[in-house]
Amino acid sequence: MKTEDHQVFAIFFWVGLGVFVMYSSCRFGLGSFRSPGPGLMPFLLGALLCSVSLYFLATSFFWKNAKKGAESETKEKGQSQANMGKIIFVVASLIVYALVLEKLGYVVSTLFLLFGLFWAAGTTKLVAAVSSVGTVLLTYFFFSHLGVTFPQGILKFIRV
Repeated sequence: MKTEDHQVFAIFFWVGLGVFVMYSSCRFGLGSFRSPGPGLMPFLLGALLCSVSLYFLATSFFWKNAKKGAESETKEKGQSQANMGKIIFVVASLIVYALVLEKLGYVVSTLFLLFGLFWAAGTTKLVAAVSSVGTVLLTYFFFSHLGVTFPQGILKFIRV
């Protein structure tokens, strides 16, 4: 199998994942732009993922790269094998996130997701923890101010 075949397979995977995210976000309710529902942002992100993936699919067919030397192909194979573990981790994390979001709630599940993604990106545990807590708090209060309701999950039992 050629490298281009692997790229096309990967692009179709990302399109499928985007469609899955869009379909799954409809369960939470999309609302409208004036009154957004909790599923609107994941739906838009899934649509963006599909759009970017389809753009890469189109460009891979119309603008094929010139000949690559044997050295660059060897280097590319080594990088793609090293990055495959991270890709699998990110995809598995997003699937688990989609499955537990309603049960654990936005704050808890997003906190764990972001911590794992920041840490996998190569940051220290402290930076990953501070970044994920800051991002969750910022997005929660910003979108709550706009009237978006989030899945409460296990936090609905805690009264503050």
